[in-house]
Amino acid sequence: MSKITFSPAHNWIGLGIDTDVLLESIPHPVPAAKMIPDYYKSISSTVNQLDGMDYHGLQTLKKCMPFLDPMTTGYIIPAWTDFALDVGVNGTGEILPLSKFGEGNGGSGDVIDKHAKEQLPYHPFEKVYPYSETILKFMSPWNITTPKGYSCLFTSPFNHLQTDVKILDGIVDTDDHKLTIHFPFIWTGFESGMHVIEKGTPLIQVFPFKRESLKLDVRLSTKKEVKDMDVMTTRYITTIKDFYMNHIWSKRKK
Repeated sequence: MSKITFSPAHNWIGLGIDTDVLLESIPHPVPAAKMIPDYYKSISSTVNQLDGMDYHGLQTLKKCMPFLDPMTTGYIIPAWTDFALDVGVNGTGEILPLSKFGEGNGGSGDVIDKHAKEQLPYHPFEKVYPYSETILKFMSPWNITTPKGYSCLFTSPFNHLQTDVKILDGIVDTDDHKLTIHFPFIWTGFESGMHVIEKGTPLIQVFPFKRESLKLDVRLSTKKEVKDMDVMTTRYITTIKDFYMNHIWSKRKK
């Protein structure tokens, strides 16, 4: 079986922490299925009444496998430390990261770094989120390696619906990349003041995939394809519940 490997970075942010100590000191990446968000767990599979309206057992997203599958695919990197941010420092639109251990071995000790605004000027979020002009970066303690031919997509955890942090999506060829991968993000919260992202919070989702190209084909459906769709549609409309789960969905291998 192919394997993705997370290894603690040597001399993470210049603190001189031994890799074996670092490995035993911070939360480890886990399969995404182990960090399903609480809001999703609390949803019932059907709803009979909501806000005074009757829904007569309407199925919710709790029964929607296309909504659940992204949350159980790949791996989650939890916050490896408490991150403190002074948002809107001194009444400005600036963000001041406060998580700093102090310098060591030539490093900065900063667990959050900044990108120059010029690297992403006038992005659309600036018109929506008051503190999104500053591009920040989580300084990761993990080296990530995949087998030959595999890359990784890094993004905010799928369907966790996080409200303060948006990871800037990136794809890295982790089969050949020998450097520690860090994670730029935008602050999408609206409230100023001190904010803390607690250690262990789901922070980044890692989606490994095999690099391959598919040929694009735009055409009319064949008669057989149309019939197959009609047959499936008829089966669907004559099934009350769980059609996708029972007749289309493939159970994910652990």
